[in-house]
Formats: sequence, C-alpha cells, structure tokens
Amino acid sequence: MFKSHSLYGHYVSRGLSVRFSITATNFLKLNRANERMIHLGDCKEVLGNLLASGERAFDLVITSPPYNIGKSYEMPMSHADYVKHIKDRLRLVEKLISPSGSLWLNLGYSKAFNGQHFPLAYHFWDTFDTMELRQEVIWYTRRGAACRHYFSPRHETLLWFQKKGQTPFFDLEAVRVPHDQSKCTCGTRNGVKRCNAQGKNPTDVWPTDDAMTSLWDISTVAAGSGRASSERVPHPAQMPQELLARVIRACCPPGGRILDPFAGSGSTLVAAKENGREAVGVEIDPKYVCLATGRLAGISEEAVV
Repeated sequence: MFKSHSLYGHYVSRGLSVRFSITATNFLKLNRANERMIHLGDCKEVLGNLLASGERAFDLVITSPPYNIGKSYEMPMSHADYVKHIKDRLRLVEKLISPSGSLWLNLGYSKAFNGQHFPLAYHFWDTFDTMELRQEVIWYTRRGAACRHYFSPRHETLLWFQKKGQTPFFDLEAVRVPHDQSKCTCGTRNGVKRCNAQGKNPTDVWPTDDAMTSLWDISTVAAGSGRASSERVPHPAQMPQELLARVIRACCPPGGRILDPFAGSGSTLVAAKENGREAVGVEIDPKYVCLATGRLAGISEEAVV
C-alpha cells in the first residue's frame, strides 16, 4: 500500500532544520519504534486496514476534516458527495474508539447546494450508530472574513461524541482556568463563595464576561508576513496547540492513545506528544506527512508535560 511513495521534505522552524528522503515503508517503521506514527494514504483505506489488523482501541479521536471550500489540499466535489465522503470515514473511526473514549470533531462552514454558507455541524451530529453527541463547544477564533451583508464569522464548532450508554473519561481538574475569586459570580453557600480555588470550568461557549476574556477564546494560527503565529507551519488550516492541549488533557488519560484521521501538518500528534500521550495520524498528502515528521522530531523530552 505504501511502497509506491517516497517522501522528500525540508522542514525549518525555530532554528530546527530537518531534511527527509525516505520511503513511506521505512517512515512507518521509524515511527512505530517511537510509539507514534503517521500513515500515508486515504484514511478510509488506512482505517480499514487498522481494523482488519486488530489495532488497539483509541481513548480519544480529535480531527478536523476538510470543509469542501476549495483549499489546495481538497478534491472538489458536490455538497452531497462531500457529506457522504466524510461520513464514510467517520463511521470507520467510530469502530476504533474505546468504550470510555471520546471523539472531538472540529467543523466550520461549507457552501451547500444553493451556494449559501452552511454550518457543517448540522450534517454530522447524527452520523454514528454507537456514539451520541455529548456536547457542543463553541471555539471563538477571533479571526475570519470581514463581511458586509451578514455578521462576520468568528467561531467554529467542536462536537464532542461519546459511546452510547457509557461514561467517557473526563478530567476537569486538568483544564481548570485560573480566575479572580473576588469577582466570582457563581453564588454562595452558607455565606461562602462556591467557586473552586483551583480555577473555573472553561464552559462550552463564549463569552463568560466579555469576548476578550472568553475561556474558549483561542486565536487561530495566524499567517502572513509580520503577523504569523510562532507555531505557524506551511499548512492553510492549522489548529492551535492550545485548543488541542485542552481537549487532550480533559478527555484522554495520561499515557492514553489518540487518533487523528485527517492529520494535516501533525498538530494533534505534536500536542499529544507534548502532553505525554501516544498518537497515530493518517494523512493523504506526502508533503504534510514530511512536515508532521519534522515537527515531531523537533520536540525535546524536556518539552513533554
């Protein structure tokens, strides 16, 4: 399956320079030895192979599939074909999740059959047979298109799914947000404020006080000369490490296993490694496989939480 590919790459970031010229077969062996790997190929085929091989279940899946909006890495298709394409792959992912596991699906907007922008979350909330929607989280992205005829979009949706009839792993203590208890508005009991001294629950939506202090107020990874984020790499739809780290710490036990079937530049894998979790990714574009490898190679053991 992978022998037809050779990967050539040059990754440069924060003083790290890594050059690659390796076959995909050797690449997979290299990453298995490190207990983290990224498979090159269409995730429908790769996930089918993982299921057939008896792959161990994953504690957490975090992924952001393509939105069908004309990005360079997307294959143009009709809206109906796109929805089927993604659902077919998500239903394979469903079979690889442990009973106490979770799936987090990051979705934005796409153009529907009538040309209007349509929230993708409406298409995918009922995709699964053995999983159900646990919660919707609103990610306030800060950046986006400036519009004149409707409100400028500044959010994306995160859908959190759990196995039906099961209780997913959730560690609130790992993701509490520091706050000023003197300004706490959560009420009192016997004259004592009930706010937790270790910090507050991040909530599921902005704003809590105002948009600038939102607890899910996490900026997108900016691009562009003179304003690019420090974590920016050459990928047009990069998820921020802060967002991924929060989901990982809350929904994957320490040392647990994470899957990203649309791995892109490897941001999920990087966040998993930095937070002491094992990760497996699938990516169809060889250049992004190279990019992800370079990012993982640049993480020192001192950086792991």
